[in-house]
Amino acid sequence: MPTPRIFTAAALSCGILVPFCSLHASPREQHPNTVRIEVLGRSLVYGLQYERSWTRRWSTGAGFAHVDAGAESGENRPSTALIPVYIHYALREESPCWSVTGGLTWVSNAAAMSGKTAILGSLRFPSTPLLPHLGVGYSIRQGNGFAFRWEGLLTRGDSPTFSTGFSLGYAF
Repeated sequence: MPTPRIFTAAALSCGILVPFCSLHASPREQHPNTVRIEVLGRSLVYGLQYERSWTRRWSTGAGFAHVDAGAESGENRPSTALIPVYIHYALREESPCWSVTGGLTWVSNAAAMSGKTAILGSLRFPSTPLLPHLGVGYSIRQGNGFAFRWEGLLTRGDSPTFSTGFSLGYAF
């Protein structure tokens, strides 16, 4: 029959060892929320994104950007707000890792932007307000909160357009 000392030793060891198990949690588990500033990519020029990690591999995000279209001489330059919404899957649980992503970007002023080309890049806006996109990326997310991601995206405007972008942010 176990003595009370064994129970005391077991309880103490659990109390001492259990907190150390949480040190092995991934940065996505320690800091599931990320705020990023994106350059190019989904935002076409620059934008702000929020992303929430649900597991070590899956996350969802949304952002906001404002972009101008190029204009012919004498024309007014139309502009629009972009709201990308996406899902992100990390190919490994640890950071750094490669990832895949997909989603939709809502164009607030689709009628005025139709047929126009984004001021940076070669994306021609269609008449529909939704731009689907698929991509691959490389992410670094550290335990101290630093977050970096590079992505190559295929966006469907009037025709498929490849773009690349990166984002820097802070995870909390």
